[in-house]
Amino acid sequence: MKKIVFSLFFLIAATTVFAGTLLEQSLKGYDPYLADRDGFDSLFVNPAGISGQTQIFSLDLEGGTWGKLKNYKLLKDSLEVMQGMADGDLSQDDAEELMSLIVENIDQSTLDDLTAGTTISTMDLETAQSTDWSTVSQSDLDTIAANFESGGGADGLQTLLMEQFDEVNYSVEAELRLGTLIKGFGFGIYNNDYALYSLGAQGIEDMIFELGAVTGYGFDLGPFSLGVSGKFALLLADNPAYAFDVSDAMNQQILYGYAWGVDAGAIWEPINSLTFAVLFSDIIGSVTPEEDMGSGTIDQFLSGDIDGPSGGYAWNFDFSAGMTWQPDWRGIRPKFSLDFYDIVGMAREYGDGDYSSLKDFYQTDSSTFLRHMRLGANVRFLGFLDVGASYYLEYITLGAGVDFKFIETFLEVKAKQNFEDVGANMMVKMKF
Repeated sequence: MKKIVFSLFFLIAATTVFAGTLLEQSLKGYDPYLADRDGFDSLFVNPAGISGQTQIFSLDLEGGTWGKLKNYKLLKDSLEVMQGMADGDLSQDDAEELMSLIVENIDQSTLDDLTAGTTISTMDLETAQSTDWSTVSQSDLDTIAANFESGGGADGLQTLLMEQFDEVNYSVEAELRLGTLIKGFGFGIYNNDYALYSLGAQGIEDMIFELGAVTGYGFDLGPFSLGVSGKFALLLADNPAYAFDVSDAMNQQILYGYAWGVDAGAIWEPINSLTFAVLFSDIIGSVTPEEDMGSGTIDQFLSGDIDGPSGGYAWNFDFSAGMTWQPDWRGIRPKFSLDFYDIVGMAREYGDGDYSSLKDFYQTDSSTFLRHMRLGANVRFLGFLDVGASYYLEYITLGAGVDFKFIETFLEVKAKQNFEDVGANMMVKMKF
C-alpha cells in the first residue's frame, strides 16, 4: 500500500510541480521580502520577520509554470492536430499550421520519411520551410499522415520526429507549506517540486522533489527584530543518465541526497514604516552534490536497497540584504521593497567570470547583477484587495489577489524582459 500511495503521489507531484529548493530559491511577487514581517511565510525567507507573531495554522498551496511563448503556442495549437495526424487525418488548414512548425525542427532525413510516396518527396528543408502547406494536395497530406501513423516503434518516424523537438519545453512548479507560528516560535513542513516537460522527450526531462521541515524563533531586542531558523530536507532528482517515464514512476532511476542549513536574520526599523534587513543563510549547512548522491529506482529507494549518499558536502554560506517602506495610510497601504540576494554568490560569479574589473563585470554581464536583485511594489486597498508588480530573475510580474481573514488568494503573470519567456503563478492560502 505504501508503494502504491507513494507512486500516486509522485505522479501527481510530477504533473503539478514546483521549484524553490535549497538548491535554487524561487520567489514569487507575493512572497515576503527580507524586511517584511509577514507571519508564518517569513519563516521561509527571514526568520526575524516572525518575531512576536502568532498564526496558529497556515496551509499554503501554490503552482506555476514558465517557458518560451512560442513553446506554449506550439502546444496549444498543435497537440490536437498532431493527434489527428496520428489518426491519419490531416486537413489543409491543419497542415499549414502544423507542418510549418515541424519543418523548423527536423532534419532532412525525417522530412524525407515524412513525405515518402508523395509528389513532394524530393523537397529539401529550405524549400519546406518556405512552403505554403495549405496548397499541398489533400492526397499528399493523407500520405504524410499515413506515414506518421505507421511510423511507430522505438526507431519509427513518430519517435524520430518527436525527438527533434527537444527545445520545445516548459517548466512546471508546485509547492505545499503547512505549519504553525506561536509567539515567535514557528514550525512547518514543506514540499517543493519542479519538472521540466519536453515535447521531444514526450514527458519529463528534468525533475526535483524536495520534502523538508523548518523551525525557527524570532524575538525583539530594542529596535531590532532577530531570528534564527533551521531546515532539513530530503532531495530526489531524476537521474540525467536515464529518460524519465512518469507512467512507470516506481521503476524510474533517481538520485537522492539531503540538504540542511541554519539561517539568521535581523530587521531594523529606524523610523516608522521604514525597515532594513540582513540575512545570513546557511551559516552552517550543506547540500549533497549530484555526483555524491545515492542512485537507484524509486522502488529500491522505498525498500531501502539504495546505498546512501557517499558523504560529499557543498557549503553554501551567503549574505542578503533588503529594505521595505510600508506606510499605513487610511484605506490604502502601499509597500515598496528592494532586496539583494546571495551577495557572496554574486561575488563568486564575478570571480569565476575572469572579468578585468568591476566595471567590466557590469558592462559585459550586468544580468548577473540583476539576477540577484528583487524589486517590488504592492498596494492593499480597503484592507483586503492586493495588487502588485515585481522584477526578479529577469521577469517582470503583475498580479492581484484578495486577503480575507481566513483565506488568501493571489494570481500573477510574468514575462521575461525580452518578452520571449512567459509564465504564471497561483497561490491559495488558509490561515487563522
